[in-house]
Amino acid sequence: MKNLILFLLLLPIFTSAQPLPDWLYGEWDGIGKQSNTQTEWLTWLTFYSDDAAPVVEYPGLECSGHWELQKIEDKTLVFKEVITKSVGRCSQYDRVYVRFKMEGVIEVSYAHNYAPDRIIATLTLRRRQLP
Repeated sequence: MKNLILFLLLLPIFTSAQPLPDWLYGEWDGIGKQSNTQTEWLTWLTFYSDDAAPVVEYPGLECSGHWELQKIEDKTLVFKEVITKSVGRCSQYDRVYVRFKMEGVIEVSYAHNYAPDRIIATLTLRRRQLP
């Protein structure tokens, strides 16, 4: 029983310590589309090579935060979004699913934490080209 409790306490540390795939590192941007509100929003996203929490910004919504890796399922990375600036303007603790589409392109889907199988928004992000 003591080992099970220790495992459960350390599980978030092991999960967040997983290295991200090489194709994910860098700066990304794109336009998201939200189905339940029929809105669109610009997204800027940065994955750091030192595996620090990815930073996400929604400039038009004036909010930003970071993503916490929850698990890797097959070829999908599952994150929890934590909004830290302008909390309340953007949904808090949504699930974010990231998939490789092709070189320089990733697909991102969002679902509320209480309904993880119901996708409410999608976007395609392209790697920013550095000058």
